Amino acid sequence: MDGLPALVGYTAMKKFGGNPFLGLAIGLTMISPALVNGWSSSNKEAVENAFALFPNAPEFFQWKFIGYQAQIFPVLLIIALAYYVEKLLKKYTPEALAIVVIPLFTVLISVFFGFWFIGPIGRYIGIGIGYAANAIFTYTNFPGFGLGGLLIRMAYPFIVVTGLHQGFTAIEAQLITSQGFTWITSIATVSNIAQGAAALTMFGILYKKSPKLASSSLSSGIAANLGITEPAMFGTNIPLFFPMLAASIGAGVGGYWVGMSQAVASSLGSASWLGFIQFSPVRSEKLLIFYTEYEKAVPWGSKMFFHRAISPLANIAIASVLSSITAASLTFVFSKIFGKKTLETFIKDNESS
Repeated sequence: MDGLPALVGYTAMKKFGGNPFLGLAIGLTMISPALVNGWSSSNKEAVENAFALFPNAPEFFQWKFIGYQAQIFPVLLIIALAYYVEKLLKKYTPEALAIVVIPLFTVLISVFFGFWFIGPIGRYIGIGIGYAANAIFTYTNFPGFGLGGLLIRMAYPFIVVTGLHQGFTAIEAQLITSQGFTWITSIATVSNIAQGAAALTMFGILYKKSPKLASSSLSSGIAANLGITEPAMFGTNIPLFFPMLAASIGAGVGGYWVGMSQAVASSLGSASWLGFIQFSPVRSEKLLIFYTEYEKAVPWGSKMFFHRAISPLANIAIASVLSSITAASLTFVFSKIFGKKTLETFIKDNESS
């Protein structure tokens, strides 16, 4: 996790449209061994007393020599600045000097302002989001009552449509680094499996009516069950809508179980049946501490058994099965109730194209 800023710097700069190697250089600078490790250092005094470039300035603007190991948001903010600095330098730098001036000053300017005030802002944003995400999961889900899990997971497929789910990776990494586990993977897992179940059900419905579309539903349904939902969503579920609705409800049902059982993943990975390895078959020490704090916040928590008696692995398996069965059943029911005309139009449009 300490090297995360380097990876994020490279990929973020590439996504912005700048030189990814400058992003990599900035990311590596932020985790230089010469800096005090601000994340994993056991010596808090060393962090507090780290050398400051402007020691007389308010603490927030002192430009302390503290690294950003395992940090996400500070890097993203600094890389955003670097992109515009590089763009500006490209516009005004003579071509003869560009090869030296652009990379040098892009890194220098970005790192200077990054360590001065952008980085600290990003650090606090990351910490705030981590706490907020943890609070949402903790205080909207109670033992035996997973309202928060239901609502978040029903909304997740529509978040995927917008592409905003890509931002969850940063939050997830932050949660794993700070707490040792994440609830976001469980959201994505039950949602992806529900999308796959809906698409596979459409394979059965379309098999005789349109073998071509049925084949597409089969392949995309398998892919969704392995963690890649876009082919299923954009190929079948969204155009027909009722499979998307069924998958959303199915994800909500699975999410309800995840919410009331407090099932969390111990690492990053595939949000699918294959990703069950991320869920611990036993309750780790960190998880037990989390449950203890959870029960303090929710007085009746200790009287329920879902989160303590059943492991996260077992709970995510139960949630995934519930999600899959619900999505498949509702897809079939919806196809009979109000999907007939939609199906006919869908088949006609695809066969004529």
